[in-house]
Amino acid sequence: MPPPTPLHLRTQLLLSHQLQYLTHLRLTNHSHRLASTTTPSKPTPFTPKITTPTTPTTLPLPQKNHKPLPLTHALGQSHAPSPGSNSGIDTRSLSQRRDDAFNYDKHLLRRRELTSAISRPYFRDMSVLDSLHKGKTFVAPARLLRAHVARYFPNFRGYTLADAWTADQDTCVAMRGKVSLVSVFSGQWAERQVKSWVGGEMERLLGEGGGLQRVEITVEETRLRAALLWCFCGGLKRARREEEWGRFFVIRRGFGEQVRADLGIVNGKVGYVYLVDWEGRIRWAGSGECEEGEREGLVNGARRLVEQWREEMGSEIKRAAEVRKVVDNSEHKDKKAQGQNASKEMKGSVA
Repeated sequence: MPPPTPLHLRTQLLLSHQLQYLTHLRLTNHSHRLASTTTPSKPTPFTPKITTPTTPTTLPLPQKNHKPLPLTHALGQSHAPSPGSNSGIDTRSLSQRRDDAFNYDKHLLRRRELTSAISRPYFRDMSVLDSLHKGKTFVAPARLLRAHVARYFPNFRGYTLADAWTADQDTCVAMRGKVSLVSVFSGQWAERQVKSWVGGEMERLLGEGGGLQRVEITVEETRLRAALLWCFCGGLKRARREEEWGRFFVIRRGFGEQVRADLGIVNGKVGYVYLVDWEGRIRWAGSGECEEGEREGLVNGARRLVEQWREEMGSEIKRAAEVRKVVDNSEHKDKKAQGQNASKEMKGSVA
C-alpha cells in the first residue's frame, strides 16, 4: 500500500476538524434542549458570516450591442498606494498559513472565489465584443473628477523595458510627483485601442514633457505570454523613446478580481486609459477606442492637471525657499553670537 500523500493527510485533518465541530454542536444543542422548560425550538444551522469586499466602483459586464453609459462615479481604491504593496506574492508565515488552513470562514470565501472563476466562460470577454462599440465599457467624462472625491490608483510590481534583467519595479514610484496618462491593456488589440487616445494635441502635450508623462501597463498573467513578451523587448524598445523604457511595465501578479472591479475593468480584452495626478488619484478615465468628443475631455483635463501641478510645485518651491531663508538667518545669528563670545573671551584674557 503506498504511503499517504500530503494532500491526503491535509484532507483527513480537515475532515476530522469538521467532525469534531459537528459533534460539539450536536452535544451543545442536546444540552440546551434538556435544560429548557419550554418547547424546544429547531436548532438553527451554523452559517458563518462572510464579509465579501465590495466597493461602489463595481461595473456590470456590458452585453453585446449595448450602448455605453457615461461614467458617474470614482474609480480606484480608498487607500494610497505604497511601494511593495499588491505584489501578488504570499508573505504569510507558517503559523498564519496553518491558522488559515483550519479557518472555516476563509475556506468558504475561497470556495466562493473558485466557484466564480470556474463558472466564468473562457470566451466571455470575446463574446460581448461588437463591431459598433468594440467592447467599450463606459463613456469618458467631459470634466475632471474633484480631488477630494477621487480615489487612488493601485500599485503594481513588474519588470520594465529599462531593467528587464533586474528586480521588479513599482508603478507608484514611477508616477509619483507628476501627472501620468496611464494605459492598461492585455494584447495588441487592446494596445491599439489605448493608442487611439494618444494622438494630435495629446501627443504634443506628452512631447513637451514637463509635468505630464505616459505610463503603460500590460497585463500578462500567463507565464508563456510573459516570457514571449520578454523575448521581444527589443522591438518594444525600438517603438519607444529611451526615457519611456522605465515606464513600460509588464505585470503578472496582483491583478485580481477586486482590483479589476476597483479600476472598472470588466473586460480583459479592452484597453483602459486613466489620468492620474501627482498624488496617485484617478481624476479621469476612458475605455475602449476613443470616440468623437472624448479626446477633447482628455486634453482639457490633462492641461488643467498640468496647470495645477505647476501651481503646486511653485508653492512648494516657495515654501522650501522660505524654510531655507529661516535656516540661513538662524545660522548667521549663531555665527555672530559665537564671534561676540570669542571677542569677549579674548578681551578678558588680555586684561
